[in-house]
Parts: sequence; C-alpha cells; structure tokens
Amino acid sequence: MALADTKCKSCGATLQPGERAGTMVCPYCHSVFTVQSERPQTNVTKQEIHADVVNIIGGEKEFLIEGGTLKKYRGEAVDVAVPDGVFEIEDGAFRDFRFLRSVTLPQGLLRIGSGAFQNCTGLKEVFFPDGLQTVSERAFQNCAALRSAELPASVNYLGDAAFAGCSLLLAVLLPARRMDYAGRAAFRGCRSLKRVYIPDEWESVPCAMFEGCDSLEEAILGRRVRALGDRAFCDCSALKTVAFLGTPAQWCDMVLFSGAADGGIVPDPAARCYLLEYGATLSVGGKPVHGYMVFPDGAMRLSGPRGPLRRYEPLYGFRGVEKVFYPKTMYHKKKPTQCIFCNGSVSLGKCSRCGAKYKKKKKEK
Repeated sequence: MALADTKCKSCGATLQPGERAGTMVCPYCHSVFTVQSERPQTNVTKQEIHADVVNIIGGEKEFLIEGGTLKKYRGEAVDVAVPDGVFEIEDGAFRDFRFLRSVTLPQGLLRIGSGAFQNCTGLKEVFFPDGLQTVSERAFQNCAALRSAELPASVNYLGDAAFAGCSLLLAVLLPARRMDYAGRAAFRGCRSLKRVYIPDEWESVPCAMFEGCDSLEEAILGRRVRALGDRAFCDCSALKTVAFLGTPAQWCDMVLFSGAADGGIVPDPAARCYLLEYGATLSVGGKPVHGYMVFPDGAMRLSGPRGPLRRYEPLYGFRGVEKVFYPKTMYHKKKPTQCIFCNGSVSLGKCSRCGAKYKKKKKEK
C-alpha cells in the first residue's frame, strides 16, 4: 500500500514516497527526506506535512497480539506506545530493534518476557506501569542508551541480567517490597551507575548484582539485609561509602552466599563479596565503624579477583578499624601473619605497621 503524498519542505513540490519507508530525494530541489514508518490503516489525503522527518501514523497492525500477549512488534516507529489490553510482552518481542528510542507500557501489563528489549541499543526511556509484576531474564540487557530504571513497587520478580550492560544507566529505583526472586547480575556492567539503595524490605544483595559497576561510589544497604551474594560488588573500583542501616550486631552476623538455582541463600564462607575491597568507608546504623570488625563464624579466608590472597587484598586500604575479630577457621597457622589493611607484619596479635589488633572470637556460652 502506497504511503501518503506530501510536499517538499524546501520547494513545495508534491512528493510521492511510494510503497516503502526509507530515504528519498526531492527530484526538483534535491532535498533529502526520511519516511520512518508505514502504517497501512492510515488514510492521509490532501494534507501538507512540513518536516525533515516524516512520521506516518496508523493503526495497530504493527503489533502482533494474541490473547492479550504481545508476540512481536513489526513496526518501525522510534517512540512506541504498547496498546491497552496487553497483559504480557512475550520473550524477544522487541529484541535487536536498535532504532527504538522510547517505549510506554500500558496499565494492566503484568509481565515483560525474557530478552523482550534485549540489544535495543538506542532505547533511552521506558515508562513502567503500576501493577507490573515480572521483569524477566535479560529483559533490557545491553540497552546501552537507557538512562534510568524506575521499577514500580508492584514488581516481585527481577530476572538474571535484567539490566546488565546498560552502560549509561544513571539511576535505579528498586521495588520497596520483599522479592520473590531478585536476579543475579541484574545490573552487572552498568558502568555509569554511581549510587544504589537496597530497600529495607530486601533480605539479600544477589550474586554479582552490581559487578563491574566501576563508577559506583555509594552503596546503602537496608536494615533487613542479612546476606551478601558472591561478587555482589566485584570490580566496583570507585566505591567510597558503604552504609548499612541495621545494627552492628546485624552486620557482624552478615552471611556471604554463593546462591542456589532458585535464588535462595546458601551460606558459603568462600564467597567473595568484595564489598570493602577498594577501601570504602563503612558506617553501620548511621555511624562510622571504628574500633572493631568481626567476621562471621565459618569464614575460612578472604578472597580477591585472583583467588585466595596471602595479602588479604579485599580489605587493603581500609581505615578506622583498630581491632579485628577472627573465627578460628580463618586463622593461618593459628594466627594471622599479615595485616589485612596495610599488609604489615602481624606478631603477637598486633600489626607492627598500623597497630591493628587481631583477636579470636570468644565462644558463646
């Protein structure tokens, strides 16, 4: 079906775009026009359009919808509003549509499928509706132009790598509710992200959730967080401040875990959180931690990017701690021999360089 006639912006000549969208040149003055999309149900006649970019607006045949499920988007518009009545966006419905600039999702939408917007590298804005429940695996992976992800409080499932590789992502608003599942590596590689807040309702920070967020400067952990996943903050080299809103006792009981297939918490003393790897200042309950640090029972070693380290690199450069309490399982030859903060030699339970004191945890009666 032929596109509607229009007029040249420069010379006023009548143009006939033909049957296909694309770039055309005025045969009279050689001005260049771009027809972005073809909408078959549009009936535009005797209407002047003056623009460098001509948008032909039409019906909903560009959406393949079956039983409330958007199966596939077949249009070419850069700004898309998904029609009302869609309750689910199927896996890969918009995948690799690199020219998509913004998408408005309808009220009543419950689920965004796996890889639904994966590799939409031009996508800058997504307007999420209240009531949305599921953002599936890799739903927005590699949407490199996306600037913010403001998830409504209704979301209770955030899939693995849902926003991984969104390199320009500046702001993240996580749902303030207890999640049925919060995915691993959900924001891995979001290299522009500077601040994250884990809501009070969350009980854990999933494995590798912020891995590779190398501009991240501040991490605030809600008061109910009790577990930190393996590599949760790995390679967050700009991290300066970690604030835990709970109590010192809760911090001391923090669990490191490697994660289960169903996203559950499986305690793992060898898990590597990296939370303090780059010398971040830690505050607990609104106050900076000074004077002591306690590691959980069962911990056997501190590990870094290259595996177990003799120099205890994960805490290198940390300041303000005078005493470190270790469980017996973490002692090397019954006592630490090298300071985890300055790499100085430890003898008789004290660092000869920075003065940090090392003590074994007392057994509870």
